[in-house]
Amino acid sequence: MPPGGPEEYRVCVVFHGELVDFFPRETEDPVKRGLTCRRRSVKDLIESLGVPHTEVGETRMSDRPVPNSRLVERDGRIDVRPRVTFESWRQDGGDGSAFLFLCDVHLGKLARMLRLLGFDTAYDSDAVDVRLVEISRSQGRILLTRDLGVLMRRVLERGLFVRSTCPDRQVEEILDRLRIRSESRPFTRCLICNGILERIDPSEGERDRVLGEVPEGVKRWCSRFTRCTCCGKIFWQGSHRTRLERRVRDYLQSQPV
Repeated sequence: MPPGGPEEYRVCVVFHGELVDFFPRETEDPVKRGLTCRRRSVKDLIESLGVPHTEVGETRMSDRPVPNSRLVERDGRIDVRPRVTFESWRQDGGDGSAFLFLCDVHLGKLARMLRLLGFDTAYDSDAVDVRLVEISRSQGRILLTRDLGVLMRRVLERGLFVRSTCPDRQVEEILDRLRIRSESRPFTRCLICNGILERIDPSEGERDRVLGEVPEGVKRWCSRFTRCTCCGKIFWQGSHRTRLERRVRDYLQSQPV
């Protein structure tokens, strides 16, 4: 009789590729041998071991591909491989955006940097987990988070666990995983609200009104301005522009490892 009675049996679960990131090498082995398992779905078993379903690609049980809803078989081996393609997550944001992002409350700097690169990135510092999942589902956004709990919510379809705690490395991580460096459009989005920026034509009649919102010192040296079509904020190329251009260049020149 299986250990613990007829409803319990042993299985072996093997995690592959970048899924081993969820198991610190010095303390945990990504191969889970001889697990005592009650009758449950493959998804439930995988997530009980700390890996969210949004990170999982193909799952094979006894060397056969199976859906995550499949019940675990007695004395079987389960191989869990990472998601390697994200084409099904592509969305049209109305401006040619390939992917729409949503950052949780702890990733505000990442949200600003993705906007700097021109990626449609929503961020609300007050949004709780339930609201984040709602936004992701209704708008087709990829939820970026370091909270494994929210990624394990059953109804969430698009979500990535951000490995790094360094904002600059977080940006490179997203660019690497989705292979979207070539799709960036730097300086086209508002860093504050995510709205699209438009250049103010010197011939427009409203230029005088716009200049009324610009500090006198700026007017003396700057003649090029952009405006956010969402929040209305006016931007110009101040001394920080060089620093931002260098940062953008560093992001886009980095190569996936």
